[in-house]
Amino acid sequence: EMTSSLVGSEMCIRDSFLSTTTRFMVSSRVVLATSLLASTATIAYYATSTRTIASDSGEKNIFPSYLFGNRLKLASISQEAPDTKYFKFSLPDHSITGVQPGKAVLAFVKDNESGKLKVRPYSLLYIPDEKEFLHLAVKLLNEDGTSGAFHRLKVGDEVTFRGPLPIHTIDYQKLSKNVNFIAGGSGITPVFSTIQNILLNHDQNVSLIYANKDQNDIPLKSKIDQLKRKYGDRFQLIYVVDKQHNFENFVSQGRINPSLLKQHLYSKDAQLFVCGPDGLTKAIKQKYLKEAELNMKLYIF
Repeated sequence: EMTSSLVGSEMCIRDSFLSTTTRFMVSSRVVLATSLLASTATIAYYATSTRTIASDSGEKNIFPSYLFGNRLKLASISQEAPDTKYFKFSLPDHSITGVQPGKAVLAFVKDNESGKLKVRPYSLLYIPDEKEFLHLAVKLLNEDGTSGAFHRLKVGDEVTFRGPLPIHTIDYQKLSKNVNFIAGGSGITPVFSTIQNILLNHDQNVSLIYANKDQNDIPLKSKIDQLKRKYGDRFQLIYVVDKQHNFENFVSQGRINPSLLKQHLYSKDAQLFVCGPDGLTKAIKQKYLKEAELNMKLYIF
């Protein structure tokens, strides 16, 4: 009986062990399968959000995916505003960036002064008439940072770019009839490219409120004014500045506030995209839209 009892106990222990092992193996398979599904979903999202735009004329995209980078030579530099420089980098023959307007790439630039490598994401400018260049506007924010390194570049220097980054992805086919934008300072770069793409290739109406400290230091103002002259009433524009030196069209002195939003943004069948300092985006999200009694979908770059 004792032997039988011991055997029975051993069988119970063995069965219990096998049952536990089986559950562990099944559980492990479930976890593995779940992890694989999550990884697959992540990869699928990443591949979709970093996808480049195919060329209709056979040009090669220099950014087939984020994993591949390209070293490009600086072709020209111009002063866009007192603290902002406009850079054009030559692309290889028969190539385009293939980057969706509004999206960013990662820039690796060697500082000509310190010799250190600086890395930072930048939104490319969408300039459809000059596809043979990569266009970049960089506002000087920190002499010792990446923007300072860019401002010390000379024509002929080379910079490595990788992209596009999986951010600022817009489905242009799902935009509302009226699309609002608010930009602050250097936050204009993805906004400008998105607006230009909408006006050129789609049929939505656009409104832009663009805030800066000084009327004489507004990055991309000349290019934005060109869009206003070209598209007229389809492009509603207001500059908001702390310091106003003369009364030009489309310029308001002060700061962005609920009253300004209510006056200048589309309210019906509309969306709002915002890019700028954290203080501005938080105020719009948490206070200004509600106080202006504007009910629309908000997207923050």
